[in-house]
Amino acid sequence: MYQKEDLRIKKTKLALTDAFTELMAQETFENVNVNQLCDKAGIRRATFYKHFSDKYDFLTYYIKALRVSFDSKAEVKHTPPIDAKYFVDYAKRIVSFIEENEAIFSNVLKSNLFHVIFNAITDQNYRDTKDRLLLATNAGLRLPASAETTVGMITGGVATTIYIWLVSGKPTSAEQLSEELGHFITLMLEGK
Repeated sequence: MYQKEDLRIKKTKLALTDAFTELMAQETFENVNVNQLCDKAGIRRATFYKHFSDKYDFLTYYIKALRVSFDSKAEVKHTPPIDAKYFVDYAKRIVSFIEENEAIFSNVLKSNLFHVIFNAITDQNYRDTKDRLLLATNAGLRLPASAETTVGMITGGVATTIYIWLVSGKPTSAEQLSEELGHFITLMLEGK
């Protein structure tokens, strides 16, 4: 049975995510350590290790927390029936988050551990998107291919497109990128 998370734990994790966001705006991932994270969050190392095995485990949690945050701000809620509009809105939120946190993504791109971060983001996004896409198919959404292939094409395509957009100096506006990603996702999910 699902147990509600204690308020103290929620506050601790929120302090850590806020601290991590601040630190990543200043440093590359390999230069952020658990001591800095705990100092910035105002918690003890023992508390950190009570919840996370290391900074990589925390990175996975951070990515999941972003997904929850994106969902809470979504214009299109992810309660059934989920449709293409939900996935389009989510992709737009990713681009918006990148624009709002440009320093973080600049440091992510500079990081010697970029591949670790990129893989963590795409793996988590794949799992979350697959779960939601399966809900959508159970509610009647018809996919052009299996859920695994469709999710792989969407999440891989979106991640790669955003990566290329960033490393090429953002040759189009964030709004245009969002619209184009939305069009791509709609084509993939609705065929139009």
